[in-house]
Amino acid sequence: FLPGDDLEDRILPVPMAHDLGALIGRMDVALAGLSSVGHAHAHVPPPHDLTHFAETRRRLSQCCRHARDGRQPMNIGAAIPWPLVDRCLDDLEARARSWGSLPRQLIHGDLSAQNLLADGARVTGVLDFGDVAVGARVADIAVAICHLGFAQGRAHTRIIRALWDGWSNVVSPTATECRVLPALMTSRFCKLIVDHAWRELHAPPRPGHGALINAGVQGLHALMETPRQEVAAL
Repeated sequence: FLPGDDLEDRILPVPMAHDLGALIGRMDVALAGLSSVGHAHAHVPPPHDLTHFAETRRRLSQCCRHARDGRQPMNIGAAIPWPLVDRCLDDLEARARSWGSLPRQLIHGDLSAQNLLADGARVTGVLDFGDVAVGARVADIAVAICHLGFAQGRAHTRIIRALWDGWSNVVSPTATECRVLPALMTSRFCKLIVDHAWRELHAPPRPGHGALINAGVQGLHALMETPRQEVAAL
């Protein structure tokens, strides 16, 4: 039993964001010491891997075809910007060719606000290790930044910086990890949109999927609207 509530829709105090970043760093250090044997996705990139896009591209094509036919996922509060997602994936696929030097290890894989707990201003734990797989080490903090640094559909630059600084103080990121962080944030938002829209089209509608698609749409727009110099300085 872990005390606390999840961080859904919370705007974190900056010191708490720093503590959470450090906790994620300690978790990544611990996961690095574990064997990947026995994990189903250890050597096959799962769809949510932020550095691989073949499956995301396939799902995007299906979603766009359904959109042209007038079908879109239910429970969506805003129009899905499929052309923007397509352009972002083009850019990510081109950039990914230079990401071979990213440190890879076992990672949590889904550090959304629903999987992070706090009791008041005290971070208390991490939930749901069902998506553990080998991936880019920096992906865990990138996902957390997407969900907590862009809470309620807008960029909170001080929270983003605090999360990154807390993680960096523990992990000591490489120059490549620092450089690719904004791209991995774009990747997370695109995958939230595409993967959950695709699931909605191939399974009975679930309200939770709609909320995640909306978060992806709002987050992607907010990231695109953030001045480039601010994004580069993260």
